[in-house]
Amino acid sequence: MKIVIVGAGEVGSYLCGMLSGHAHEVTLIESAEKTVSRADEQYDVRVVEGNGSSAEILKKAEVDGCDFFLAMTSDDKTNLISSSLAKVLGAGTTIARVHDQTYSDNSYLNYQLHFGIDMLLNPEALCAVELAKTIRNPGRVAVENFARGQIEVQQVQLAKKSKLKGKTLAELKINPKIRIGAIQRADKIELPTSDSILEVGDWVTLFGPPDVMMESRINFNPDITENIVRVVLFGGGETSIALVRLLTNPRFKIRIIDSDREKCDYIAKKIPSRHSHQRRCHTVAFVRRRTDWQYRLFYRLY
Repeated sequence: MKIVIVGAGEVGSYLCGMLSGHAHEVTLIESAEKTVSRADEQYDVRVVEGNGSSAEILKKAEVDGCDFFLAMTSDDKTNLISSSLAKVLGAGTTIARVHDQTYSDNSYLNYQLHFGIDMLLNPEALCAVELAKTIRNPGRVAVENFARGQIEVQQVQLAKKSKLKGKTLAELKINPKIRIGAIQRADKIELPTSDSILEVGDWVTLFGPPDVMMESRINFNPDITENIVRVVLFGGGETSIALVRLLTNPRFKIRIIDSDREKCDYIAKKIPSRHSHQRRCHTVAFVRRRTDWQYRLFYRLY
C-alpha cells in the first residue's frame, strides 16, 4: 500500500519504521531540516521536506494516489488542515491525530464531517478509555468499549442467588438500556430470543452504558459489590479530563493534583457539576515544600 505520513515525531517515526518494514511504500512529510536528514538515513521511506498543510507539498508527496494519509504531528490544526486538503486532493483514507477534546465534541459541530476526514484519533481519549476500563472493573473477565467509551460490553456469570435464574428474557426486569447479546452455557453459545431461559452458571454478555452496567451486574450476581472507589490523578492534562468524564458514577471519588493554579481553576470550570447546587471541583488543601512555598491545588471531584 502507498501511505503518506505527516510529522516525524515519536508517533510518525514509529509508523515509518513499522510500515516500511512491512514492505509498504511510505512517504514522510516533515518541515524540520534536522529531522528530515535523520529520517532519510534511518528509515527506508521517501522524505519530502516542507509544510504538511501546504497543498503544493501534498501534491509533491503524491497524496492523490495514496491509500492512507496519516497526519501525526503534535499540532492539531496542522493535522486537521493537512488531512482535509489531502482528502480533497484525492487521498484514500485520511486519519488525523488530535489532542484537544474540543474536536471530539459533536454537540455543536461534527468536526470530522466538516473537515471531510475519515477518522480523528485522540491518543489521550484512547488512554482514558483503557484506564477507565480497568478502574471500573479491576476483576473483569471480559470488557470491551465502543462509542469512545460510552458503550461497554461485559460478561457476567449468573449466580445461584440471582432472582433472574429460571426466567425468560421477556420476564426480566432490568434497566431498559441494557441489552443481552449472547448466553454461553458450557461450550455452547446461544444468540438469545425473548424465550431464552437463564440458568445458574450461564455467562451472559451485556451491552450498555458503563454506569447502568455497574448497577445491572448485581442483578445477575448479587455478590458483586460496588464499593466507593477513590481515584487520584496527578496532572490535569487532557487524559485526566477525559478520564473524569468517563467515570461519572457517584461511587468514584476523584481528586486531581496539579501544581498550576490556573489549570486547576480551568478544570473546575470545565468539568460540570453532578448537582446543580455545587461545583464539581473545589480546593481542599495547599502543600508547603521545605525550601520554598509552592502551592499545589488539590481538587476533589464529586
